[in-house]
Amino acid sequence: MGGIIGGGGYDFQTRFIACHIPEWLSQETFTQVFHEGTGDVDVEFGNTDRHEREHIQIKDHEVKKKSEFKQVIEAFIGFDQGMTDGYKRFTIACPSLGPDINRLRLGLERLRQGSVFFNGDQAALRDTLDDVKARIHRLGMGASEQFILNKLYFQLGPVDYHHDGASCDAFIASLLKNPAYSGRLHEAVRPAYAALLREVNAARGKTLDRMTIQRLIEQSLKDVAQTIEPAINLDVHNWTFEKYDRDADHVVDWSALFDRDTRKVPDAAVWNETLLPELSALKKNLLKETDTRLIRLRGKNSLTTGIVLGASFPQNGGWAFEIPQPPLPAPWRSDAVSITAYPLKVNETINDPAGDSIAYVFNIKGDALRDVREFIAGSSLSVRALIAVEPAGSSGALSIANDREAVSVALAARDELHRSLNRHDVRITHLFFYGPFALSVFIGQLLQAIGRVQLYEFQDPSYVPTATLRT
Repeated sequence: MGGIIGGGGYDFQTRFIACHIPEWLSQETFTQVFHEGTGDVDVEFGNTDRHEREHIQIKDHEVKKKSEFKQVIEAFIGFDQGMTDGYKRFTIACPSLGPDINRLRLGLERLRQGSVFFNGDQAALRDTLDDVKARIHRLGMGASEQFILNKLYFQLGPVDYHHDGASCDAFIASLLKNPAYSGRLHEAVRPAYAALLREVNAARGKTLDRMTIQRLIEQSLKDVAQTIEPAINLDVHNWTFEKYDRDADHVVDWSALFDRDTRKVPDAAVWNETLLPELSALKKNLLKETDTRLIRLRGKNSLTTGIVLGASFPQNGGWAFEIPQPPLPAPWRSDAVSITAYPLKVNETINDPAGDSIAYVFNIKGDALRDVREFIAGSSLSVRALIAVEPAGSSGALSIANDREAVSVALAARDELHRSLNRHDVRITHLFFYGPFALSVFIGQLLQAIGRVQLYEFQDPSYVPTATLRT
């Protein structure tokens, strides 16, 4: 736990949110949480008919001074008035309360429990209501009486969210109450706490939706079982023939057709008539011999090979890849949790309004546009528009930090490609890829139902056509 969490700069608020996520998930109407990073948290619950929000002010200390309590209530009222009907309840979450404030909390709880028991009978509740009102006035909060009665709630300990050990234990206990995870072992769900801590901490000022949370938990549980998770060990050799620290279940050796020094790759006819059919035959064999769909891929390969491998084992067929991506320490998986609304950069220029295709360029490791433009002009390709996509940060060798971002780039680029083809009313794509090998595989897995895709490989001083995918 220390290695996973220690030194992460996680605070009381981050731990509070992570530990309450299982509780929120247990409510079917929970939709998202908004971590503002200033002690405030908004939690939304909703369905097709209505949405309700709870605003939580988290304090990492005992709230005992009337002045502090009054300040929190005034802030709550400001939110409430600023967003009419925006919030159903406002909650103060803290380890403990001063005596006078705690007596108000107990009175409010008795009043609300009694209201349920007596079905709102005002006569039966009169004495309790008068007592609560008196406590409000003794705190000097008479002007806020109606708000406190209708919308104020408290949430006290007992968990000490200053410490990861106690917080993690509380998280596990809460998660195991959820029927979806109740059959898991205590230690098996522990990594989900670390995963959510990291995500909540990174999501300050952003919403974290239910689907992303659930997928993060599932991914963390999957990572625990990774060492025993069934997988197909596949070695594919292009530039070199490598040996690895585990035996391959299947080997695809194309190394005689490639030359690393000259960047020589097979011509288009070899790709289309020999190599693509070989991958198709491999998939048919795997479908017959195993129900495993995770492929642990190894090999020093061209980018075209990455794309055609992904296209041969597509995501919609249930296939997933795990691929080393040096110098990053952990392999990338194509089933990693994507980032919601990933901000892909897109740049489009019109080349030939009468063209019958588009050129789609992945500028991930750097800028390939000049070389692509020169190639298009020299090849007389009938390209209507040239679309370049880039990651959210700047292009470069390490422009993508991990597999989550790689999957997000792939999904966002796939969606943009669909839009571009529809916008220009064409069904031919000239695809130029300048990026990490693992991402090329992830991209290939998503190239479905978009017409014909012509791939290219850079072979100094320009590009050469390689495989043609007919999706």
